Amino acid sequence: MHHEYGDQNISQGSVIACKDQQDLVQKCLYFGPEEIRAARKHLPPHLTCSTFELITACTWKCRTIALAMDPDEAVRLSLVVNARGKRNNVVLPLGFYGNGIGFPGVVSTVELLCQNPLGYAVDLVKEAKYKMNQDYIKSVADLLALRGWPPLTLARNNFILSDNTRTGVGEVDFGWGKPIIAGTCQVREFD
Repeated sequence: MHHEYGDQNISQGSVIACKDQQDLVQKCLYFGPEEIRAARKHLPPHLTCSTFELITACTWKCRTIALAMDPDEAVRLSLVVNARGKRNNVVLPLGFYGNGIGFPGVVSTVELLCQNPLGYAVDLVKEAKYKMNQDYIKSVADLLALRGWPPLTLARNNFILSDNTRTGVGEVDFGWGKPIIAGTCQVREFD
């Protein structure tokens, strides 16, 4: 099942209409050591997770609560995951030098995500993350061959997230020095 490309058994939710976008706020969130410690206190002692898994679970759950969706609506989490690397054991064709990424996803109802402890969301994040393997890539290739290249589900009920901490963007220098901040562009009006 590839929830990231839609699922005929799950409502696609509504795409946020232009008028609703005025109500959305774009902000950078910084999670320092104190915030991470505070969030970890909401996990059961036996549950171990990475900082990425913890932050992803927190932001997915908080975003879902903030959107005040119908409790029975399905919400998705799709991760942008690099297929390369030792853990994923994905073999790309010889001579292929492009990106090898996938968008493994998981689904929950709004009610389960919002009412359960944070550990529930962390477990779902881990499930999505660990879907990335050779079988997943082959399954996506089969899906693309059968259905063409379906678009990612962009409805408001799909939270798409990637970890850019290891992309090397902090080391890029175009002659002006290293970047101070990286993120989405902000439109500013000047007088």
